[in-house]
Amino acid sequence: MPTKFGSFISGKFFSKLFLILYILFMCFSAYETDRAIRLLASTGLYGAVYVVFAVCAVLIITKKSVVAKWNNSLYKKVVSFLSCFFIYYLLVLILWVLICLICPVPDKAKAVGVIACALLSALVVLFGYLYTKVIRIRHYDIDFNSAKDTSNSYNIVMISDIHMGIFVREKHIAKIVRKINTLSPDVVVISGDIFDVDRAILNDSAELELISRQFCKINAKEGMYAVVGNHDPEISDVRFAKFLSDAKINLLDNDIKELSSVVLVGRTDKTNNARKEYSQIVTQKPSYKHIVVLDHNPLGIDDAVNNGASLVLCGHTHKGQMFPVSLFTKWANGKSRFYGHKKYPHAHSIITSGVGFFELPVRIGTSNEIVDIHLQL
Repeated sequence: MPTKFGSFISGKFFSKLFLILYILFMCFSAYETDRAIRLLASTGLYGAVYVVFAVCAVLIITKKSVVAKWNNSLYKKVVSFLSCFFIYYLLVLILWVLICLICPVPDKAKAVGVIACALLSALVVLFGYLYTKVIRIRHYDIDFNSAKDTSNSYNIVMISDIHMGIFVREKHIAKIVRKINTLSPDVVVISGDIFDVDRAILNDSAELELISRQFCKINAKEGMYAVVGNHDPEISDVRFAKFLSDAKINLLDNDIKELSSVVLVGRTDKTNNARKEYSQIVTQKPSYKHIVVLDHNPLGIDDAVNNGASLVLCGHTHKGQMFPVSLFTKWANGKSRFYGHKKYPHAHSIITSGVGFFELPVRIGTSNEIVDIHLQL
């Protein structure tokens, strides 16, 4: 991450600090919830609230290590929803308690407010989950035609951060495909993170077959190309290679592909695979075609632009996916590496919020999107 704040939150100290704060906030929310129930129901349920909150905290904290040993989809779904709920419950509850401190209210009214905070948080998570089913189209027009005497239009459709896994499956992919085909693309590109973080779906050959059939329905004149992201498996993974082949997705692994109107350059994310320098991939620039670079992480934008790329297409940030995480993501990446279109003196970059979602199954304040790019050449 390019900012100082980004370096801080990606460090080891922040992860330890976050864990301590999380435990403190869970204790605080358990206390306030138990106190509210005591006031409204004249019973503390013999400490049951503390037990429930403790169990939930342990489930959330240990999810990664548990999943590594026990790959159960129901368990992962339950913990994912619990994580979302407690994010919003903690935020809303803190806000309500602060309001009560500033403007004192009767104890019973405060207790009712605490229960209302829990219900509101559950509704927010429900809305956020339902909103993940919505896929919007984001249009960009980019004019490379300086002469203006002739014009050749070329349509690139980009998707990114699909994160196929326990939540994003064949039904979601089918919806993506139908929307892509309404755009009549010349080429479809995928800017990384085809699979979700644990990649367990790679072992589900039946589901992958259904998904690959959907991808095969995409109508793009010059095919479909992809690069790998930080959550994708190693390129040497035979299950990954088979899926790409079955889905008719051409992988650009530190590679270059000349199309009718543009040159595609695919840069491999360094997390799970080897990444080459830009100059090692593009040894010479075709004088008559613009270079379009696919790179999952926006950190590679400057390198590509400084070495002659005309357009750089990225994902990775999800636009923060859910408020207020979106604020921290923006602070960590910087405004120009967060989301949207940026124009340089001789180039452009586009960062998409993605068409899927990462681990937490909600979209709050952001949208799943397909990017429709019209180039004038």
